[in-house]
Amino acid sequence: MGNAPITWVPPETFDENIAGIGLPVLEGSEHSIIYDPKPSNANVDEGGDGVYESLVHGTFCHGPTWTILGDHIVVVWTNHTRDEGGPGERKVARVGRIIDGGRDIDWGGYERFAAIAPAPIPARRRVFETDPEWTFPYSRGSMGGVNGRLYASGSLTSTIGFTNEQRYRHTDGPIPAENYSDDMDLDSGFYFDKWSELDLSFVQQWKIEDDRLVPASPMYQRTPFRERFEVTPGRFKVSIPLLAPYSTAVPFENAPDEIRQDLDDQASAANAVKSMFREGERFLSADGLHALAHLAEFKRPDGSLVAVRDNLQNPGHYYAQERPSEDDFYPPGQETTLYGGANPTSGQLPDGRPYIICNGYDNYYHAPERSRKDMYITVSDDGRTFDRTWLLLHDDGNPDGGIYKYGGPQYFKEAIIGDNMWIFYSITKQRIGQTKVPLSSLA
Repeated sequence: MGNAPITWVPPETFDENIAGIGLPVLEGSEHSIIYDPKPSNANVDEGGDGVYESLVHGTFCHGPTWTILGDHIVVVWTNHTRDEGGPGERKVARVGRIIDGGRDIDWGGYERFAAIAPAPIPARRRVFETDPEWTFPYSRGSMGGVNGRLYASGSLTSTIGFTNEQRYRHTDGPIPAENYSDDMDLDSGFYFDKWSELDLSFVQQWKIEDDRLVPASPMYQRTPFRERFEVTPGRFKVSIPLLAPYSTAVPFENAPDEIRQDLDDQASAANAVKSMFREGERFLSADGLHALAHLAEFKRPDGSLVAVRDNLQNPGHYYAQERPSEDDFYPPGQETTLYGGANPTSGQLPDGRPYIICNGYDNYYHAPERSRKDMYITVSDDGRTFDRTWLLLHDDGNPDGGIYKYGGPQYFKEAIIGDNMWIFYSITKQRIGQTKVPLSSLA
């Protein structure tokens, strides 16, 4: 850890074995819930009809993201009846109106919710023993502004089984048979989820009217759906049929010129950003435990860049990588002294100081009772030594038995609005929370 890009200097009271891990609580922070759903009985394999009862049914909620358009903020998250990566998973959004210069957000009532990527198939439970012949898609997506207009875009994917190597989790095309299993097998190392992208990418324009999300176009299909795909050499799986609007999506070439130009502009902007990694090196770590996942990046005051990562094969400390500029690639990650695991987030405060928002210890398979209970923030003057740290929230969580649901606050995404930082996150992957942090408290 001595040559790692960052060093964490914990407070003297730090104790990983107690609630709140011994950190001082950040004064002035405020916590609330923006999505507290009801249990769903929609699962077809449990006697349901496959249709969500409403936009506030389904107790798997995770991975919030946000976008701001004018004086509105739209937060989007993944929603399923009960499980992470479950068949028929969808994307739900809520519109907030920013008021008092960012000192508050008005979230309104039920009318502020919308399904920006509905369930592509009837909902059902996810299991750790996948079907040997069929696969069951779910929706991935996000919302963003382009040229002053709002778009939801995404694709369909499916968890098709398990692999024993991190590098094969998201690869396209068949993987070696010895690295694939239909079923989870912890003793043999098959605990990495294996995904298959089903190639149907979509886009839809939305608008905000009276603080509500309203479709401004039909759903457009940008790439064709790949119904049949190769899992291992010579072995195939087939997706079950899709529901509308995916099955009835309009070909993208039929979209109005304005929409096609917006998406061209968006693609040009994305292509202008150089890749952070050389081909095939995104998951590499210097210690040979090549299972780096997620990524949070910040810029130091000297202009160099740092990526903070978790390592799925070595929970307990975050890893980090540094590069001199955006024109350089990241080298393999190095383990740091920064305590915790799971998906972090990071950035720069308005005065240029880097910050990282972290989880506590993360090890779902061997210590779920400890995993992801604590959300904390650490701040540095130079982006190298992080020596000011505060606890934001401790939550013991109470999962309902859904797959991969544990812990408390996790998967943070923050927005700095006026004099406050607003942090959005899932709680035990069952609710969506927000924390308001006055920037003055981080002095």
